Amino acid sequence: MSGPAAETTVYYSFIESGYLTTTDWDEYIDKNVDEYIKDLQLLIQQPSISAQNIGLQDCANIVKNMMHKDGLPAELHDI
Repeated sequence: MSGPAAETTVYYSFIESGYLTTTDWDEYIDKNVDEYIKDLQLLIQQPSISAQNIGLQDCANIVKNMMHKDGLPAELHDI
């Protein structure tokens, strides 16, 4: 595919329709921007210092829970 349609179509496997145009994507982001900001604020507020082993498990749990909330599979593994 080439031309304007190819330039404006963005494929995302996690979207039920299989693809979104850039206009659809912009609308999706605008519709969910408050949730994205809330998630980002939660992550920024979570202390996580790997060099000192501070808050790593808590941060990992936050990310896992965010993924589950959005319908994505996630599990934690000990390393």
